[in-house]
This record gives sequence, structure tokens and C-alpha cells, in this order.
Amino acid sequence: MLTEPGEYIILLKDVPSEKEVIEIMSEIAFLEVVKEIMTKEKMAKRSDNKKPYKATKTRDPVNRLVESKYYKMSEKEVFEETLSSITRLSAILNDAFGIPIKLSWSRYNPLVILALLVVKIIFGIGFRRLADRASSWLGIDISKTWLHEIATTRLNLPWLFGLVILLDEEIVVKFGSFFGYDKLRFIMIDGTKLRRAHYDYSGEKARRSNLNITASIRILTSSIRVVELGLPADVSWHFKAFRRGDVVLIDGYFDSEANFEAAWFRGIEVHCPIDYVRRGTARRRAKQYFDRRIYRLRKIGEKSFTLVFSRLEPIIWKESNDLVYALLASIANNVKALIKAKIRISLFYKVELSR
Repeated sequence: MLTEPGEYIILLKDVPSEKEVIEIMSEIAFLEVVKEIMTKEKMAKRSDNKKPYKATKTRDPVNRLVESKYYKMSEKEVFEETLSSITRLSAILNDAFGIPIKLSWSRYNPLVILALLVVKIIFGIGFRRLADRASSWLGIDISKTWLHEIATTRLNLPWLFGLVILLDEEIVVKFGSFFGYDKLRFIMIDGTKLRRAHYDYSGEKARRSNLNITASIRILTSSIRVVELGLPADVSWHFKAFRRGDVVLIDGYFDSEANFEAAWFRGIEVHCPIDYVRRGTARRRAKQYFDRRIYRLRKIGEKSFTLVFSRLEPIIWKESNDLVYALLASIANNVKALIKAKIRISLFYKVELSR
């Protein structure tokens, strides 16, 4: 299902011969056809008002093995993978946006400091423990106060925006080159309200406030493509980061002519449940091509908000740090997705059959 036509993937352990691969795949295909026929016959005997809603089965049988191998990695190994990814992409970002940390002078490599801050988000540790990790892994003495200042006031936000997109792009290349690119085209845009972990003391009494985030998520890999603060209905600028041929799934909240026009001009397919067509050629076209079976894939991507943004870090002390947290959380999520993509690829051996 995840491969190009004529290609199959099998577990690396006990690699079978080409003849055994053909026999195994033939048996699997036969069983799937029989199961599909029996299901259709069973549902045909039921009246329409008794047919239950059944979402597409999305359980990944390999995902548990991938998660197991990921959680066996040490914090230092995750840090090294994070630093490697950031370093690999830094040449492109430095040319466009300068250095990632705005410092006149520092004896520390800014890429190392950024990797430490990303690891902080991944493992949910405080600045004190992060300083201890830096001393243990790198043999450098960094104060937690200095790390907090870097995280809250010194980061180059356009640089971080670019890193989010490039990490997602690298995931697409690695995952797609092995399993195929077709399923990677599906992206969903959604927003969420998160309760702050800290109080806002601007008034007479302490009160909690919300952190509103809107993000574009690649459904298959759960990697973030674009993130912004707030819950705007017009997310047309997100489409500038998508490729021609991508499939974007949005709900009725984003029913905006600007969104449909941006998708139309860039050759992007949009699926949105539009109740009725108001004025707008692009909206009318989107309603015409809406496919509910494709739209149901949003259910997979909606889980990503819980995984990415549910844990608010101690970095959230002022509203001015909200965007910093959103970007670092997105980078941390994409680094984890990249590591898991590499683990998944390592579990399989690719077999190409030619006639």
C-alpha cells in the first residue's frame, strides 16, 4: 500500500527468495479480495438506516515496533540526531536568514545550543537539567539562566520557520524514496486551543489564558509543515509552502474564498465540506470536487495536535514566547518524525520485481 507499483517491502529479518515473495503477496492479495467481497455482501443485506459509520482502518502494524526502537534510544543519541539534522540544513538557512541565534559573540556553537533547546522540548526537561545534559554530553558549562535568555529573546524566528519546512521536506524525501510519494501528498490544516501551564498576573487575580495554534500537518508522517499563532479562517499563506499536486483537507471553519483561490492558483487539491456555495468561483469549484472518503483522512491528522502541542513547557512565561514555543515544538516533532522514518526504513528490505 505504501510502495510504488511493482515494488514490495518485507521485513529485513529472514529475507525470502523472489519466488517466496510472489507466493506471499499472492496469498495476501487473495485473502484481501475475499474479505472485501464478504464485507460487501454482509453490508448489502442491511438497510441503509442500519449501516453504521465506519472510518477507514488506520492502524499501522509496524508502528509499535518503530515506537519501541525509538524509546530505546538514549537522550544523547536523540541529541546527536537532532544536531546532525540541524547542521545538515543550516547552510541553506544561514544564507537566507543569517545565524539561528542573535548573539554578537559566543564561545558556543549556536547550532549546538539550538539542538539542546529542541531536545528540551522532546523530553520535557527544565533548563537546569538541560544545563546538566550539556555538561555531561559536551563538557561545556552553561548556566540555566543563559539558556532561558537564549530561548526567550535571542532566537531567529524566520530561521526556525525555515527549519520546520526543511525538516518536513527531508522526511518526505527519505520516506517517499523508499515507500512511495503518493500517500505523502495529504495535508490537513487545523487549529486548537490549549490551556496555558502558567498564570497571567496582569490583573488583580491570577487567571489562565489560552494558547491558540493553527498548523498544517502531513497526515502520513505527522510532521508539521507550517505553524502560526491564532485561529484565522484565512490560511491562504500556508499554501505557499505546499507543492503542486498536494491534497489539503480543511474543515468548514476554513471555508474562505482566499483559501480556495490560493489552492487553485498553485495547483493544489482542496477538500472542504461546504454546506452551500456563496459567491466565489474557487469555492464553487472546491464544492464540486469534494470527496468525503478522502476528507475522512483528517481523523488521522487530528491526533497530531495532542502529540505535538499538548505539553506546554516552562518556557511559557509571557505571551511574547508563544511563537517561540510553537516553533520549537514543531521542530521537535519533525525531528522525532525524521528519526522514526529512518527506523521504519531500517526494518524493511526493498524488493523490486521486473517482468
